[in-house]
Amino acid sequence: MNSQFPIVKIDRTTITELLPVFINKGIFAKYDGLPERADLLNQLKLDLGVTDLTTEQEREYLTQIGEYRTDDFVVRDYGNYLIKFTLSRYNGSLKDDLQRVSLNKLGHRIAMVILSEVYSQRKWTDLEIPKEKILEYLGYSSASKQIYGDIKDVLFSLRWLEYELMEFTNASSIKPRIIKTGNFIYDLEINPKSYIMDINKKFVGTIVYVLTRDKSTLPANAFERLYIDYPTTLLPLSKDYSQGAYLLATFLMTQLGNSKLNTSTHKVIAQKISTLMEIMKLNYSRDDRNTQAFLSALEETQIIDRVVPDISTLKDLKTSRIQDQVVHLYVKKDIKLLDSEIKSNLLVTKMEKK
Repeated sequence: MNSQFPIVKIDRTTITELLPVFINKGIFAKYDGLPERADLLNQLKLDLGVTDLTTEQEREYLTQIGEYRTDDFVVRDYGNYLIKFTLSRYNGSLKDDLQRVSLNKLGHRIAMVILSEVYSQRKWTDLEIPKEKILEYLGYSSASKQIYGDIKDVLFSLRWLEYELMEFTNASSIKPRIIKTGNFIYDLEINPKSYIMDINKKFVGTIVYVLTRDKSTLPANAFERLYIDYPTTLLPLSKDYSQGAYLLATFLMTQLGNSKLNTSTHKVIAQKISTLMEIMKLNYSRDDRNTQAFLSALEETQIIDRVVPDISTLKDLKTSRIQDQVVHLYVKKDIKLLDSEIKSNLLVTKMEKK
């Protein structure tokens, strides 16, 4: 199959706020060993010699714990936000299938493939994607047998996992903004040739209106959301990217740039490095590892034409200073030109290596 790798439209809020929850490895890998939230708080009461805890005390303590479970959820607490995961709607054998839950860079990329096909096929129900086409998008050949099992596990996760995202102003904040998503896929059928699925409209977002022009079909708050043009050539291009480089490239595609810095040919994304590290999910315990991963990702990300200060200058900065440094990242404005460059110079080269 000779895929065209089209330029598609995808909801910006879906990319920036919803899909990042897919970058969570091993959600249920240590399920039996995770502490219960109620037990943790009861022990804290004993340690403090109190009968009741304030909401602030609960938040501070649970943030320190980082990962725990409740009757319905596995919770990962990152301080300024937490994510609750559940398989409550799954009607199979959790004992047998719990370890199949797999969401990471591949899960994010497959979600982008599906959303790209929603736009290309102009529908989000009975969406049929040939297995061969998904392989092309991901940059694999049919000879890569392991990838079929990996895709199947990701689709299982997208079908059954539900998410609740709670965002806080900071780690000590107690009033969150709550985003409930439901399942990414609501129905899934797998046959020898293709995957057939129904997609949650919350993830389709503003593209529902782009495709139907019917306001009655829109999910809540849709007009507060924007959509972007996304070159699907980025999907095979990013096959061998580190997770950080892939998330950085995806983020850059969602940005319009700084109006005071943009040039006639390039949008200029100005961000503190600490903000970019958070977007790239760089959360190693050592700052020097986060710094090295960030600098490596800058070098990997081929859609960046220029970095200011340049990478050699950034490498000379002390680790204690680099996170506060603002960088300017130059990316071509013209999406068709960028897409053409990837196809002619980068994608062809990568395909020849296979």
